[in-house]
Amino acid sequence: MIAAIPVGTNPWGAAINPSTNSIYVSNRYSYTISVIDGISNVVIATLVGSISGMRPADLGINPVTNRIYGTNYDNNNNVSVIDGLTHTVIETISVGTNPYGVAVNPNTNRIYISNSGAHNVSVIDGVSNAVIATIAVGTNPGGIGVNVKTNMIYVSNENDDTVYVIRGLTNELLGSIAVGDAPWKIDINP
Repeated sequence: MIAAIPVGTNPWGAAINPSTNSIYVSNRYSYTISVIDGISNVVIATLVGSISGMRPADLGINPVTNRIYGTNYDNNNNVSVIDGLTHTVIETISVGTNPYGVAVNPNTNRIYISNSGAHNVSVIDGVSNAVIATIAVGTNPGGIGVNVKTNMIYVSNENDDTVYVIRGLTNELLGSIAVGDAPWKIDINP
């Protein structure tokens, strides 16, 4: 370990923008997002939930547009859109109940949100910041990942021990894959 960086209470999700070497950490119980400079390992900004309405859970980044997407899990049912240059919330997008996971395909500028309470995935267009599709994926979807080379989206579901597969081109549910007990997070090696 080369550094320990103090952030907010109960750090939950983290995402890295390789284009700016910035790290974003959602702090669930302090309702903040810490922005860390990847060179100095110092917090350079803190977005405060009481100002922006954030109650962040998971984070996703589009390094092409320098936009950060934070799911607001507790009671808000929305996603905060953060400008990576100014570190401010520029828009809030309504999605399904208890949005948890977020994944971004920078090639298509689509953002995928797993809504654990609504049992679906919201597809957001990154240009208009509008929900353009909603896809049912079973009870309690959690982690979500995008394979940017194949434009396939994978959604874990801890209640039925599966991973759902969505075709990004058509927003069509292709089916599910049985996996081990209670899958929660997903990561993709394209």
